[in-house]
Amino acid sequence: KSREVYEFHISVQTSDYRANDLEKRDSAWRTSLVDGTGDELFPLELDSLRLPLSYEETFFPEKTAFSRAYAVTFEHEKPDQGSAFGGAASGELTLRVRGPFGGVELTWQSK
Repeated sequence: KSREVYEFHISVQTSDYRANDLEKRDSAWRTSLVDGTGDELFPLELDSLRLPLSYEETFFPEKTAFSRAYAVTFEHEKPDQGSAFGGAASGELTLRVRGPFGGVELTWQSK
């Protein structure tokens, strides 16, 4: 397979529910995946999810009425196929969500 896919299920909470709109094209929020060398990918797909309550309570225990769940999918060519994005082989992956009200980064290190 010449492509790699990363999919994340995340929960986002804002104090104003209307600002929780990662899936919209005109959203103020920017979501990306950054490898250990600083190369950045932007989502192939970013969808708001309607999940069963039991799933959300299990995987997103901090969920409130202001939370929304999303599926974020990134895809790229493998490095040996010409992609600059090194993926997990670069030693680190960071899921980044940033906007005018703040941001968060979740980093996974691989060895």
